[in-house]
Amino acid sequence: MDPSELVAACKLYAAACSATAHKLTDPDRKKILLERAKACLTLADQVEKNHPVPPLPSVLMPAS
Repeated sequence: MDPSELVAACKLYAAACSATAHKLTDPDRKKILLERAKACLTLADQVEKNHPVPPLPSVLMPAS
């Protein structure tokens, strides 16, 4: 899995954890899922910092 795929997967998993947590009534389970979501977002941030996305080629960038 390349870094951009890992970042996308972490963010998707974090969103799923957060959405599920907000549907729960058990505060302990809600807390666990929200902590997991936060951990996934932290991992995504670390991967993005260590493997920055290269800039777009100039042919794809709008003219100034």
